[in-house]
Amino acid sequence: MVIADNQLVFISLSRILLRLRLAELLVHTETMRISDNRPRWYVAYTLPRHEKSIAYHLIQQNVETYLPLYSSVRKWNHRHAEVELPLFPGYVFVKITITDRVRVLAHPGVIRLIGFNGNATAIPDGEIERLKLLLATWKAQPYPFLTVGRTVRIKSGPFASLEGRIIRRKGKMRLIVSLEPIRRAFLLEMDAAEAQLVQLIPPCSQALISSSAPPPMFATRVRHN
Repeated sequence: MVIADNQLVFISLSRILLRLRLAELLVHTETMRISDNRPRWYVAYTLPRHEKSIAYHLIQQNVETYLPLYSSVRKWNHRHAEVELPLFPGYVFVKITITDRVRVLAHPGVIRLIGFNGNATAIPDGEIERLKLLLATWKAQPYPFLTVGRTVRIKSGPFASLEGRIIRRKGKMRLIVSLEPIRRAFLLEMDAAEAQLVQLIPPCSQALISSSAPPPMFATRVRHN
């Protein structure tokens, strides 16, 4: 078969345009990869009772680390002493680029980064900042993770939109806050004067909320005594 000169020119131009397009796509992909490789918060799953040592060593390696603690009174040698313990045993928050995860996983006490389908899941900075503010505002202690109970939502203030279950005791409110990704929870003491911030959510609204938006890192779970 004989191919005319103009057909050869057309084929050559088509190949050049295709190569240019592929080059543009490669440049765009690389640019997106580099721009997306910014530090994010992840959750490191650790060996039991290694949280503090892991956090210390990671900080020494210039890895931004967050280990929530709570105060507890323990009895040793017939004496009572106040100690600080991890609020979420077995977990340490780290802020890294995903390409730097090897530095965290190289620590012998770190088992893995929490995620789905083998991929580490990043936590929005705002969620970590809200968690820090929660723990700075009220006393906290570990509490069993719950998935049942009537839901309420804080409707104003710095914790607006948090959902949960509430316990009322002696004029105080206790909020059960659950961290969904790690299935851990903690109990917060809240002043009764702030009770007006909490509003019951009808069951139909709960269904709409859960179907229209992904679950946050943590939600306030509430139970009525």
